[in-house]
Amino acid sequence: MMYFLGIFGGVLLLVLLWIFLIAPEKVQTDLFRHPYYAHRGLHSGSAIPENTLLAFRKAMDAGFGFEFDIRLTADNRLVVSHDNSLLRVFGVDKKIDECTYEELLQYRAADTDEHIPLFSEVLEQMEGKVPLIIEFKNGRNDRLLCELASALLDTYKGDFCVESFHPVIVRWFRRNRPTYIRGQLIGAVEKKSVPIFLSGLLMHSAVTNALTRPNFIAYQQEVAYRRGRPLLFLRVIRKMGAGLVVWTVRDNETARACLTKPSGIFDVVIFEGFVPESK
Repeated sequence: MMYFLGIFGGVLLLVLLWIFLIAPEKVQTDLFRHPYYAHRGLHSGSAIPENTLLAFRKAMDAGFGFEFDIRLTADNRLVVSHDNSLLRVFGVDKKIDECTYEELLQYRAADTDEHIPLFSEVLEQMEGKVPLIIEFKNGRNDRLLCELASALLDTYKGDFCVESFHPVIVRWFRRNRPTYIRGQLIGAVEKKSVPIFLSGLLMHSAVTNALTRPNFIAYQQEVAYRRGRPLLFLRVIRKMGAGLVVWTVRDNETARACLTKPSGIFDVVIFEGFVPESK
């Protein structure tokens, strides 16, 4: 009898420890009243390149909030780009963090006149008209990235939230801007090396929440479900009051499934490649 009680006590202790580790910080926000956000703007091939002012204006004109990425240049300017390389979008084999902003201005995206925008340009053009999801790309100086962006966001009048794959960045916001809505991005675990696999596994299971206590989890759609049901820890986190964001959804049917009960437990869909049927 004592043996079974010991096993039960051990299992219970592990469950309680797990719940403590993954616990989010509950928050109420108007951001989750907008279910659809355009991934890197409402872009479309080479005609409307991703993460450009044109793509952001298209999203705003269509009434959608949008998600975009920021990072630092060599001269510590905040620019909008998912990749650190200019190759895929701008056709130039250079690293953004090795270029000054003046150097970047000479390049154009695809077949357009669109240049790589400053973070400040995006905020100025949007004027708070649609909500923003801002992803922070970690690099050589994450602290400076957060400090410079926060200096702009402190006076921004619109709705926004911040997110990152890197728990250190999310933790910075917990410590230094606790009133910002902050999120932990989580994707599939990469198996490139043992350190990458282990760190990815920790983030994939959300135990880094013990350090960051995010207000929401942004989870990759392809790995968010198992046998047609959302992962257990996502359901638990939802019960504890966190928001749930799913990325990147590429068709209306999947979007509806992610938002509609019983399997749809997400508040927000970040979409790409189609225009949602409703807003």
